[in-house]
Amino acid sequence: MKQRALQGISGMKGALLDALGGRVQSAKKRSLSKGPIMPPVMMVLPYLMSILTFFITSYFLLLYGLSFTPEMEAEWLDSVAVGLVQELILQQFLKITLLGFLQAVILPSTFTAMVMWAGKAAELSFEGDMDVDAVA
Repeated sequence: MKQRALQGISGMKGALLDALGGRVQSAKKRSLSKGPIMPPVMMVLPYLMSILTFFITSYFLLLYGLSFTPEMEAEWLDSVAVGLVQELILQQFLKITLLGFLQAVILPSTFTAMVMWAGKAAELSFEGDMDVDAVA
């Protein structure tokens, strides 16, 4: 009796893994059949550009800061700190709040249409019919 139950469970497990594996494998085949859009080297390029930009601006910022008198350095440092706080706390917060308000109140039909379109696209890309209650 126990052996029979274990065979039934292993058979269900195998069928489930085959079904899921087939779905994943066909999605991989579909994505590989299209081929890469850009060469893999292009994935490194944005990182190199951002690191290079960081070091170049830091270098010139350091040179610019060394030419000040101590009083000017303190004023300059204060203005940079205030500008950074203003950007991070005030401007980013206001931008996110206003865009959220715009999506929720002023353009809800457009936002709803975008969500519906994304949902239909996800339904079309999903292969197979999977019943959640049957798996659980």
